[in-house]
Amino acid sequence: MGSVIKQTYGNIEYIIIDGHSSDNSVEIIKKIALDKRIIFKWLSEPDKGIYDAMNKAIALATGEWINFINAGDSFYDLDVLAKPLLNKTIVPDILYGRSMYVLNGNDIGCPQQKINHFYQGVLIGHQATFVVLELTKSNLCSLQYRVSGYFTFFFNIYGRL
Repeated sequence: MGSVIKQTYGNIEYIIIDGHSSDNSVEIIKKIALDKRIIFKWLSEPDKGIYDAMNKAIALATGEWINFINAGDSFYDLDVLAKPLLNKTIVPDILYGRSMYVLNGNDIGCPQQKINHFYQGVLIGHQATFVVLELTKSNLCSLQYRVSGYFTFFFNIYGRL
């Protein structure tokens, strides 16, 4: 969560969907909500899994773009949200970059995927993907698939482009 709040870009709508967890998540969320630098929305209620939570976030979102970053994820640097906005002459529907993961304390870079490889089953990391909100609202995540709901989300979007 800290990597979102500390971004140099200041116009962030921060939405947290908590699946009515039994730990101290709600107390942490309430503390974060006190930060007046960001637009903050949150829900804590039972859901039907991660894709249901994503759909709830989509319903609450009002910004131009949407990105899903889970509790254990973080942005690579503090300028991630500002960088795509530097060139306003190009406005794509989907903007994505490379993902990295930590393995045994080492940053491991995932190869950047080409969008035309998507139909071959190559996944795009949701943490590194920004989608125009209007397009997202008309292509919600499927609750039918337990682990591939986000893949079908992108598959449907890519098929419309």
